[in-house]
Amino acid sequence: MRLKTLILVISIVALVIIGAWACYVYFRRSQLREELLRRFSKLRAEYQKKRAQGYNVSEVGRWMEKARDAFKKGDYETVVKSAGKRGV
Repeated sequence: MRLKTLILVISIVALVIIGAWACYVYFRRSQLREELLRRFSKLRAEYQKKRAQGYNVSEVGRWMEKARDAFKKGDYETVVKSAGKRGV
């Protein structure tokens, strides 16, 4: 009887830990997604401003396309790494 109770308690604790971890991962990804959306918005505004001033922004445009594709696929880590390399 004690063994069954111990196994039941351990199983419940394991489920609670796994559930808490899953919630953490979900909320962390949603926060990262929101932060990336803010960064993209700022970058797009700056991109349009510089393009209107006559600057050559073609490289930034290509990078934004790649970043947007990765973002749509849910590959937020790649977007963050790529943005970090470019100082965005």
